[in-house]
Amino acid sequence: MVNLKELIKLRTMKYSESPKKKHEKRMQMETPHFMGVMIPHTPPHENDSRQTLNELKYLQSIEADSDFIKEHDDVTKVYKQLLEHHDSLTTKTSKVVDTLIDESRKFIMNAKYKYNRPRPYQVAEFYGMDLNGVELDSMKTPSYPSGHATQGYLVAEVLKGMLPHLGMELDALAEDIAFSRIVAKAHYPSDKDFGKKVAKIIYQSFGKSLKEDINIPVNVGDTILTGRFKNKKVKVKSIGKDEHGMPTVNGKKVVTFRMPKLKELVERIDYLDTAQQIVKQQGLKSRVKFGKGPNKADYDWKKDIIYLRPNYATMKDFLITIYHEIDHAKDRKKFGAKTYEKKYQRAGDIAVNQGKDFHDDNYYEEKAERYGRKMAALHMRKIK
Repeated sequence: MVNLKELIKLRTMKYSESPKKKHEKRMQMETPHFMGVMIPHTPPHENDSRQTLNELKYLQSIEADSDFIKEHDDVTKVYKQLLEHHDSLTTKTSKVVDTLIDESRKFIMNAKYKYNRPRPYQVAEFYGMDLNGVELDSMKTPSYPSGHATQGYLVAEVLKGMLPHLGMELDALAEDIAFSRIVAKAHYPSDKDFGKKVAKIIYQSFGKSLKEDINIPVNVGDTILTGRFKNKKVKVKSIGKDEHGMPTVNGKKVVTFRMPKLKELVERIDYLDTAQQIVKQQGLKSRVKFGKGPNKADYDWKKDIIYLRPNYATMKDFLITIYHEIDHAKDRKKFGAKTYEKKYQRAGDIAVNQGKDFHDDNYYEEKAERYGRKMAALHMRKIK
């Protein structure tokens, strides 16, 4: 039985008694590119709370992946690698990444020592739990918020304004960076969530000096892919800027879109044959054909046919697409064609009634996209 003295010790547990000198310097550093940053008081769950215990149990259930963790440990490095891969690593973009990472440390460090939340392993020891985490040099500060999550989301948000055609890749990388800290057992999920909120607040205070020269690689008459899943073709009729100076296409914000660059293929593969093999591996009998519609792919749930395009920008793009459609096919198999059609229609109607988009905000589209990204990531790891 846990006595009152031990409970008090758990409740008052801190990461450390005081900040290290180098951390104190960061907390006082100048941040010329950020103005008026005010982070609302949002304390974490108490150490002895049910929520914290549930988070520890969740961390204990996750299988550690040291390669994934180490791959995303250096936030600056992974973002510059992504930019270089897309021929977008310039003096300007490199400076933006460096500035964001450097100056954001002040706000992250102040928040960390304000709450001084112990790391998961510290509280886990009290409960006699072994999290089997991965120890890294970057894990030697208080837990809340996750600094990696904060910086990952912040850099993605700023770069999306400068390079909107990379929006999907930037968002995905931010999520990988943030989640890698959960996989390492270095942070509670609530550390990651608060980090995302802090990133949004810091972003809103980011000065114009590094954002003012925002251009998009699009001309009137071009065709871009928009929508939540970047699969709707839209012809560019006008290009402008909103009240914040951010780019607009046809009067709408375009912080995320994709140019349909078929020349970006990293390797030539037989998409049809590969898709058919994946469908079979997933235990489905759905047919796969090439189609001619405007979207990356379509699923005909009446005939159980997945229609693909002859080409995709990258292998990852293709895999996300096919697994996305496979999730629809699985639901069709589970519910039957008629019932699935009714469920999809109902989900779309709910989205519309909430002022959202029937397709993009449809529960079954969102679920399929999550499944597509998850399975594509697993598939890519196997073929590396």
